[in-house]
Amino acid sequence: MSDGSMISVSSSHLALVSGHAKFRGSKLSAADMSLAVEGLTLNGMLERYTHILTGYMAATALVQLLPSVIGAVKAANPSCVYVCDPVLGDNGALYVPAEFVELYRTSVLPLADIITPNQTEAEYVSLYHCIT
Repeated sequence: MSDGSMISVSSSHLALVSGHAKFRGSKLSAADMSLAVEGLTLNGMLERYTHILTGYMAATALVQLLPSVIGAVKAANPSCVYVCDPVLGDNGALYVPAEFVELYRTSVLPLADIITPNQTEAEYVSLYHCIT
């Protein structure tokens, strides 16, 4: 039974995204994210979630883990809506490793019900140049 809960996957607490010359803060490890999902699973909580929201991912391992996390929640509640903001870059440039683009394109975005990229991100993941 759903109570309308949402999972917001917060992978970092940064003053600025990593594209800036100097940024400070902490980043969630994939191991820590796995432990959090394991705790939710062991307590039978995954079916309660009606929405998943992801944004900036601080490490490749986190992006690689997203499909299994999303899959686990959607297996527990097939009507769960996944909203993906593929935070990859802005103003024509990436501020994450280039390998993120392919991971999002092939593994993460196909799972999303709603995608909210900016123009740069849309161009990178779609392989099309957007004219505005």
